[in-house]
Amino acid sequence: MSSDPPRRRLSNRSVRSEAIIRTLSSQFRPGLRLLLLLAVVATTITACASVDVQPGVFAIYTENGTPSRIGEPVGIPVWSPIGNSLAWGSQDGLFLHSLDASEVRRLSASPVAGVPGWSPDGTKLAFVDRDRVALIVLDVGSGAEQFTQPLDHLRRNNAEFPLLAFGGPAWAPDGSQIAFVCWDGAGDEICLISSNGTGWRQVTRLERQRTAGQTVSSQPGPAAANAGPPAWSPSGDLLAVAVYPERPGAPTGIFLVDPAEGVGRRVSSLQPNSAATWSPDGGSILFSAFRRGRSDVFRVVLADFTQRRVTEELPEGSRNPAFSPDGTRIAVETSGGIVVLGEQGTSRAFGVPGLRCAYPSWSSDGSVIAIAATSNPIASYN
Repeated sequence: MSSDPPRRRLSNRSVRSEAIIRTLSSQFRPGLRLLLLLAVVATTITACASVDVQPGVFAIYTENGTPSRIGEPVGIPVWSPIGNSLAWGSQDGLFLHSLDASEVRRLSASPVAGVPGWSPDGTKLAFVDRDRVALIVLDVGSGAEQFTQPLDHLRRNNAEFPLLAFGGPAWAPDGSQIAFVCWDGAGDEICLISSNGTGWRQVTRLERQRTAGQTVSSQPGPAAANAGPPAWSPSGDLLAVAVYPERPGAPTGIFLVDPAEGVGRRVSSLQPNSAATWSPDGGSILFSAFRRGRSDVFRVVLADFTQRRVTEELPEGSRNPAFSPDGTRIAVETSGGIVVLGEQGTSRAFGVPGLRCAYPSWSSDGSVIAIAATSNPIASYN
């Protein structure tokens, strides 16, 4: 599997559209400009649907909007915190690519659930193995497994539970611990383990369901809610955790959890449909959620816990936000493409002709956005 040259897949129509976008960006006020940008991107993607572009992982260069196909299979990409290496997982295994190389390297043949997580120094990857139902940590250089931790700590042979579709293991900023979704016999919880494979412990303990007439001393049922993928704050003192209800009235939303004490505080009651992501300064959290009939990206400012919808001007809704490394831009998926929202209401739209772009991920220097591009035509979040 080889990487195409940056302009190999770019049609003449796409080049003309880039010129149109630059013109629009200079002539119209932010709100109207954004709508016009989206219209141009949607028209370009539709008009170029016949172009022979294969699904896969792509890199989009933000300076000129040029898409470059990295390789396949399709997976949710995540950049190394240092350098220019990109990792993603799929049913076919765990894959790695460096922009300096021409080949995609398969690190593991084990099917991957959700998204792999990089260690802060970029030397290790943690991921969830679908077949073994376990957290796996391996060395990027050699591909050797460092340790394996079952998601069900008690190793119940008959335990069956769903695995992550998005999000995944998260390394503490100092690299000392990994937070991941585990199973306690009742529901999904958040567990921690040291980066050397020792010191496993469960951090959250969500309320369990009780039937009518059941006493407090009775054995409770399954969990009333489940924990979603965790995200460490830049300072490493908090985890942002999504909680999903399993019954009406159960807790839901985004919670800030103290990993030392296991105490949580809810900062949003919206049920997210994406992983949570922290701003680089730790002052706010981004996530997407359904409200009033559509999906949008919301930002919670932690100084006063105010919540604001940041993609209300996108006509088709949005999902899966990602902060740029300097915190000045936000990339979201919408209308089959990627829109980057900047300061003072500026915006830029990117896409891959004929494919739907999703799950934007920024390179460490903010110059490239990696995306998963599929032929799925459904791109509206209404």
